[in-house]
Amino acid sequence: MKRSIKLLVIVALFALTASAASAATHVYSGSFNGTSNTEDTYTEANINVGDAFAVSCTESGEGHTHLTITSPGGAEVYNWCCEDVEDFTATEAGTYTFRVWQWEPSEGETVSYSLSVSRPNEEVAESIPGCDMKMAITSTSVVGRFVSDTQLYWGPDLSKGTNIVMTAGKTAWVLGTDKSGEFYKLAYECSYVYVPVGTMGPNGDNVWNNTPLPH
Repeated sequence: MKRSIKLLVIVALFALTASAASAATHVYSGSFNGTSNTEDTYTEANINVGDAFAVSCTESGEGHTHLTITSPGGAEVYNWCCEDVEDFTATEAGTYTFRVWQWEPSEGETVSYSLSVSRPNEEVAESIPGCDMKMAITSTSVVGRFVSDTQLYWGPDLSKGTNIVMTAGKTAWVLGTDKSGEFYKLAYECSYVYVPVGTMGPNGDNVWNNTPLPH
């Protein structure tokens, strides 16, 4: 009986380790209408030299989407049709930028896209309980506290507001800032959302003890 219990524990630990080592996939999606919204920008932070990216992109509707991937130093890793993107390996450390934009937009012409970025080497500290998918909470992410009532945004842009308002005193996982440094990227209820940086501050509870928010 003791031997069976010991074996069960070993199997459970192995399964936990395997899960922690699996790839973290971030999926970004959106649509363009040919007029007011013709581009979206996403970032992948804390990249190390040699980290492997598996990237795929699909589109539907009228028109076409273009993808530009930029390294931390400003070099273009990829700049062509969204659906033709290929996997690549990071040659610089830092934050990579993924910019999806509508190719030669025309008024009334709409196109939707879905961009998937998988980082097999990303360290995932934990996943958020209750979510249908695992969200990447890295070792640099911290729980911050809202210092004022604020609207959540589905992208780092004030024109991309949701109908959700977080009240001062509530907390959320902060993953870092966007490329402009003006928005924090948050993990909230199985989704990635954004808020202006001035609306969040460190969490002073006994767990986080005012740990500075990541950039």
